[in-house]
Amino acid sequence: MSRQERILINHVVSKMFGHHRKTRVSDEEWEAIEQKIQRSSATRQRLKELSEIPMDELDEECRNWLNSL
Repeated sequence: MSRQERILINHVVSKMFGHHRKTRVSDEEWEAIEQKIQRSSATRQRLKELSEIPMDELDEECRNWLNSL
């Protein structure tokens, strides 16, 4: 695991559990971390795609999604 990956995981764990962990992260916690990373990546990708479209050209579904953030 790279240093950047360890830093990212430590950051996510800190956000999820409110503190830095010294103990081993359980398999369930790893799964939750991976899901959170995937959701964040998907959200960033969707925002990037939508940012390339003028606001008045977005359909209602896209506008509602942006407003829900």
